[in-house]
Amino acid sequence: MNNKSKVLIDLKMKKYKIAMKTKFAFLAIITFILPYGIFAQDHIVIVGKPKTPLSDASKMTISPNVKDTNTVNVDFSYSLETSQYNTEFEVSEINAAKISPENISKLYNTYIKLGFANYMMPYFQLNHNSNRSKNTVYGINLKHYSAAGKIKIDGEKTFSGFAENEISIFGKKIFRKSVLTADAGFARNSYYYYARPDSAYTSLFDVYTEKKDIQNQNFNYLNASSSLFSIHPDSSHLNYKLKFAFDFMNDSEKNNEKDFVLNADFNKFRGSELLGLNTKFRLLDRKLMGDTTLNAYLTLNPWIGFKGKDWKINLGLDLMSKMNADDNAKFHLYPNIYMQYSILEGFMVPYIKIGGNLQALTYRDLSSENPFIDPNTEIYDINNTIKIKGGLKGNFSPRISYDLNLGYCETENMYFYVNNTVSVQKDSTPALETLYYGGNKFDLLTDTVMMVNLQGKLGFRQSEKLSFTLQADYFIYTMQSLSHPWHKPDFLVRFNTKYNIRNIILAHLDINAIGGYYIPTTGFTTLTEINPEKTPAHIDINLGLEYRYNKKISAFIYLKNITGKNYEQYNRYPGYGFQAMLGLTYSL
Repeated sequence: MNNKSKVLIDLKMKKYKIAMKTKFAFLAIITFILPYGIFAQDHIVIVGKPKTPLSDASKMTISPNVKDTNTVNVDFSYSLETSQYNTEFEVSEINAAKISPENISKLYNTYIKLGFANYMMPYFQLNHNSNRSKNTVYGINLKHYSAAGKIKIDGEKTFSGFAENEISIFGKKIFRKSVLTADAGFARNSYYYYARPDSAYTSLFDVYTEKKDIQNQNFNYLNASSSLFSIHPDSSHLNYKLKFAFDFMNDSEKNNEKDFVLNADFNKFRGSELLGLNTKFRLLDRKLMGDTTLNAYLTLNPWIGFKGKDWKINLGLDLMSKMNADDNAKFHLYPNIYMQYSILEGFMVPYIKIGGNLQALTYRDLSSENPFIDPNTEIYDINNTIKIKGGLKGNFSPRISYDLNLGYCETENMYFYVNNTVSVQKDSTPALETLYYGGNKFDLLTDTVMMVNLQGKLGFRQSEKLSFTLQADYFIYTMQSLSHPWHKPDFLVRFNTKYNIRNIILAHLDINAIGGYYIPTTGFTTLTEINPEKTPAHIDINLGLEYRYNKKISAFIYLKNITGKNYEQYNRYPGYGFQAMLGLTYSL
């Protein structure tokens, strides 16, 4: 700081001190003199409102602020010297882990089931499987189920027995990147035409009630198949599935059918899309009294699949052709589309499916569905020109699932069962044949039909101990030529539940409600039927209980058709009433 600055500061300080002394002197005079003046008056009169204005104070700063123009730069530096500190670490010994042996439950290779019910109804089942293996599985199955009892039809006890026998073998070989399977089986089923004749034919034909007099039909089924499919651990490889199947059947009237099928399916990921091609070749040789044909079918189904976090789309086409010696090749093209979208992590999943197909109907399919079919009937292929199904499915919780959907189908050659008029039974004398009473066998009538199906499904699974499923279907048929959809119920309701009590008592309950269906009363297989009747709806309740004495032995009781109603699955063929089967199972 220079001398001139110091002089200016000293002058300012002197002026400040003189002003402060003057103020203190003035305040002292006021303090001592003013009170005497006030108290010397007798009274003070104040007129009007007092005014005490305060003037703004102007103060000097006590600490003068001096701006210094000179600055000092400080240059400070330091350095750190490092040194290593040696530490010591001692490794403690870890004892070897002990792996206790895994508790593997004993596998019983053989399972035997024996039972017997009223109506002279024995049951036998034998299953034998290979033991645990990493790459090989094989086994054999045997089954017998028959009945030799009688039921009341129009007040008369009539023999209504049947017999079903089956034997099959299977095997599987697992390789590093593929699996080879093979199976074969033989079945022989026998059924008796015990239906009562229509009242219009009672006076024309004899009514038989004994087993030796009632005509029966024997079906022999022989099948064999093998498949080879890939099990690549990653999705970059080409996946494939090849399958070969052969079925042969004949009956006691020397009708036979041969069915040869070859499938080859391929798919591979290309980026995030899955590309696929499914192919099928089928050769069907049918030699029946009413139908002798040799048909070849070829199906090509190219498709592509897209998938996101919450959605899935499959797009494809089904190209199907039918060839035989009598007609030129016929080609059919159907869409094959499926789309779904997940909302709220699977709580609601709207979906839609659009497709169609040409179904080659076989004598084996029909005889398995209705063993009282007449082999003299003509069989047609079913052409589902369009099938649309859409709805909403999902999970209310991890234990409860549902599916509500509406379906629409347009079908050419949908078949319906109708009782025929006259059947022929071979007599014990080969040269003679006797006419059997009318209506005990079924012919097929076909029509172009539009069908609407409203369906609901509900599933609940508490745990391994308790679960149930409920499914309800309602059908609406619009016929083109026939007056009614013969033998087709208008609704079906199925309820099934299983309950496991500490793995000792196993219980299951099945309840089936089946709507009524229309039947023609004349029995003539024509397009115009007279006075159609509708059968009443019925409920079928079945209950099963099994008590496990230990892991090897258990006892069971099955109660079927608890309501005891002899309802007719097919016209004039009442079923058995209440049935109770007792039996044992044994594992070794």
